[in-house]
Amino acid sequence: MSEDYELLSQVHASTPMGSFLRQFWLPALRSKAVVAGDVPRRFSLFGEALVAFRAPDSSVGVLQERCPHRGVSLALARVEGDALRCIYHGWQIGVDGRLREAPTEPKAACADLIEAVRITRYPTHEMGGVIWVWAGSGDPPPFPRLPFDELPSDHVTAYAGELDCHWLQAIEMLLDPVHIGILHRSHLVHGQLNWQKDEGEVRLPIGIDDPPPRIEIEQTAYGFRGAALRTLDDGDEFVRVTEWVKPFFSFLANRGQGTNNLYIATPLGERKTALWYIGWDKGRPLDEAKLKANALGGGDPDNFTSHLESAGSLWGQDRKLMEDGHFTGFPTAMHEEAIVPQAQGEMQDISQQTLGYSDGLIRMARKMLIDGAKQFLANGRRPVNPTDLRQLRPVAGFQKPGAAWRDLTF
Repeated sequence: MSEDYELLSQVHASTPMGSFLRQFWLPALRSKAVVAGDVPRRFSLFGEALVAFRAPDSSVGVLQERCPHRGVSLALARVEGDALRCIYHGWQIGVDGRLREAPTEPKAACADLIEAVRITRYPTHEMGGVIWVWAGSGDPPPFPRLPFDELPSDHVTAYAGELDCHWLQAIEMLLDPVHIGILHRSHLVHGQLNWQKDEGEVRLPIGIDDPPPRIEIEQTAYGFRGAALRTLDDGDEFVRVTEWVKPFFSFLANRGQGTNNLYIATPLGERKTALWYIGWDKGRPLDEAKLKANALGGGDPDNFTSHLESAGSLWGQDRKLMEDGHFTGFPTAMHEEAIVPQAQGEMQDISQQTLGYSDGLIRMARKMLIDGAKQFLANGRRPVNPTDLRQLRPVAGFQKPGAAWRDLTF
């Protein structure tokens, strides 16, 4: 097992990569999943068991799941306004993560105990229908401006799913520019395969029988811009640009109108991943029913993979459907996106993979993650968090041969 694989694979707090990844804001829960007065919501990040609850003033507390007294789950706690009270001995912990009461302790000793007890609490920021957390040490950096942060709530939606695999397998799928026309070929509709160009319509050369694209990468302060360029029959080029904001965000290009797409993969543990989809439209409210049908395939927006079958049944792959011409045997593109990273195994040894030319974005992402973790380990300085991501350009469209795709706006 290679040194770099060891570094990439481990995400717990005491590891270089785990410490590095904690230096960035990441999504934790959908806002609608945490309701004031409702039971605490259990979840995990980086292998740590946590609970979230909402106070009457709408603030959200994200705390370690185990009571600091005797370790009983705070998911069982009574919700008392802006605090949780453990049902075992009545210790009360506020939304700010501070111990407030310890009724089983002598009153004379309570003040010192309250000051001495330390409870893991993650700072939160709520935006875009998502509760975001900061899992690093010290004060969090400012939350970055995102393209949808000022839009009305009906212009933005967010869904999350849980995958039984390492988080890198999911993020690398999102950065892969060549799988779309192959893995999803049976679900691509006419408008995704044929685009209007000049006075007519052209078929995009993204299929299994088409030549592979030319891959070009532009490094940025926040990650990189990766372009896949494909030559059309008339000599022009079709360009699709993906924006990667390290370590978790992948902004995928659309056609310049309609729903914009942000996909996020974050580690719940070393063998469990949260896959997020955030969609938004600046011009009009979203068609929520249509998005749910396409993105969720009938699943729960808080865990859109909960209805999928398991690895033991090959995730329900329909071989009869494949005999009839379907490429993968899975009913939706969402199934394919959720199943493929899991089909790589819970935590694949990447030293056993054979990367090719088309995997340029994957190589670059791994290098930047490894370099970032090593630098953080060496000097302890927090990596620079982006402050404004509203001007990202994950574009897709046509250009003349040799044109500078980095300047395209479409």
